[in-house]
Amino acid sequence: NTAIIQFWTNANYGNGAIFVDDVEVGPEPTCFPPTNLQVSDITADEANFSWTASSHNETSWEYLCIPATATPDWSNAEPWSMNQVFVDNLTPNTNYKFYIRSYCSPGDQSNAVSVAFKTPCAAVPPEQLGVIGFEASEGFVAGSGNLDGNNCWHTGNAQSTSSSYIPYVYNLSAHSGSNCLKLYASYSSSTNADSAYAVFPQFDVTTNGVNQYQVSFFARKESADASFNDTIWVGVM
Repeated sequence: NTAIIQFWTNANYGNGAIFVDDVEVGPEPTCFPPTNLQVSDITADEANFSWTASSHNETSWEYLCIPATATPDWSNAEPWSMNQVFVDNLTPNTNYKFYIRSYCSPGDQSNAVSVAFKTPCAAVPPEQLGVIGFEASEGFVAGSGNLDGNNCWHTGNAQSTSSSYIPYVYNLSAHSGSNCLKLYASYSSSTNADSAYAVFPQFDVTTNGVNQYQVSFFARKESADASFNDTIWVGVM
């Protein structure tokens, strides 16, 4: 008996293309991967994972939780008999990948499925940060769009995705050193600047409480034009 395999598509000109690569034909697998892999409850050093059994022949699962750039080595896999697992001892502010595959019998494991996630930064006492000058020596990178996620800062704008309206590290107008934080200030006719935000790394105030701290900083306007928005709000989240 013979058989022919055919690829077919009804994509129209101008609507993109479909790319096929690394085609392999072989026996149907007897061990199938789990489905609906989910990650939840992510903290600086922990995460929880759950999945749905394939309802085929698996008796258990094997998993790996490794840095996102690492290559899976299944000789180091952890065996597991339930369809959820809690992983701890992770590193803060790190990209990870969680891999899992079904174990059906010795020598018969499914292909792996994976989910990527990133642990948030660990909360630190305010005193540990010192003076934040946004300098390269502190790990900051000057340029539009480079502050979000850098040194555990978070930036954005509720009204615009344009990088011009999102706070960033600027290599002019510094009070000291070379860099400063730039929050775009528009004319009063625009609401974009009013929606820009820059959020500090998370603080651990367990010992002293948030009311025992103050924040100080230098700020100046870019223009003497009175019509420029010149208000900066500072608050605690």
